[in-house]
Amino acid sequence: MDHIESLLAQVRTILSSEENQRRLEVQRKLSRREVVYPTPFNAWDLTDGVLTVIQGWCQRLDRKLNLERIACETGPLSSDFARELVEFQLLQKIEKFRTTADDIPIPPELHTNLGLCWLSQAGPLGTKPRVDYNSGAFVAEPCLKKESDLDKLEQPHFQFDRSLHESRIGIFEEIIGGELPIVDDSLPRGWSAPFSTAARLRGDLQLLLDIKERPRFVHRLMDFIVEAIIVFNRERKQILGVEPLGAFGAEGIFGADDVNCDVFAPSVYEEFIFPYECRAATAFSSIYYHSCGNLTPLFARIIEIPHLLRIHVSPWSDLAVAVKETTARVVLEVHIFDPRINLQKFTREEMRSYVRKVTDLGTEYPLDMVVPVNTPEGQLYREIFYEETRARQY
Repeated sequence: MDHIESLLAQVRTILSSEENQRRLEVQRKLSRREVVYPTPFNAWDLTDGVLTVIQGWCQRLDRKLNLERIACETGPLSSDFARELVEFQLLQKIEKFRTTADDIPIPPELHTNLGLCWLSQAGPLGTKPRVDYNSGAFVAEPCLKKESDLDKLEQPHFQFDRSLHESRIGIFEEIIGGELPIVDDSLPRGWSAPFSTAARLRGDLQLLLDIKERPRFVHRLMDFIVEAIIVFNRERKQILGVEPLGAFGAEGIFGADDVNCDVFAPSVYEEFIFPYECRAATAFSSIYYHSCGNLTPLFARIIEIPHLLRIHVSPWSDLAVAVKETTARVVLEVHIFDPRINLQKFTREEMRSYVRKVTDLGTEYPLDMVVPVNTPEGQLYREIFYEETRARQY
């Protein structure tokens, strides 16, 4: 048995294990917006395509990968290239299962480029990312320099080279014997967040100035973006025959950090964002609403977006308001690690007070706690959380 076959055997055992099946059932229940006891915890460590996550795994697995080359390798693939990435991802699954006791199942999929192709691909509307592969920072280059540039944009259509796609998949399948599903990261990616797309096209500051000085242009821009989202993603599903599921099983990701009431007033969301999110949502079977910003004044409106499955509640948003406004209709994904607070220095009683900011609100709603449970402070948080909720959840 060669090295790859040995790793495959270990992954096969993990995927069929009772523990991984338990985790799968937890996620199935959350996808149905069900309350799960005990409350699930996830370490937010399997997000595909996040450069810093892959960099962290390179360190943990002591692998020196050329991530810039991997992100740009969108043509025919060599067997050596594919074999290196197969080995890396199999090791990643094994190590994650061994070291991180959370409620996220180990997925069977292998990616042709570790989910990094989006760092080198132009977006469907022409935005091009600029990436620092050392720090993980990236920014999109605005391509609408003036209002008249919008008239030059053409509605994008989903197109791809099927023979190239099949050859890329085939290289990986030869190595693993067709045993695991392969995701070709080079395929033109779908996208879903209307306001974030507008910010990438115009630049964050310029878009905010446009809202104040050129509101009719912003409405025209948002209308164009929403129509493009609907047409492109519909074509993508028709051609590929599958729904491109994203974070936590949701098909579309809305919001993004650009939606933030520490930056603009709720009235801006009401006029320039919410109506367009509602229209774009009709193109997707399920929506994950993510923003690390302040969503507190917006929860009552966000909950009305069609097909909403999950809302991210960051430390900058008020969980009590989110619980009240969503009334157990969606999963609340609560991130507890506030960079303004050093949880590593908390005593047990200080951590208990911090935990009670969540548990005192009750846990009788679909709740998913995002906590790095493979750290001492994360383990302590979860331990105290279960102490506080045991009487109600069992």
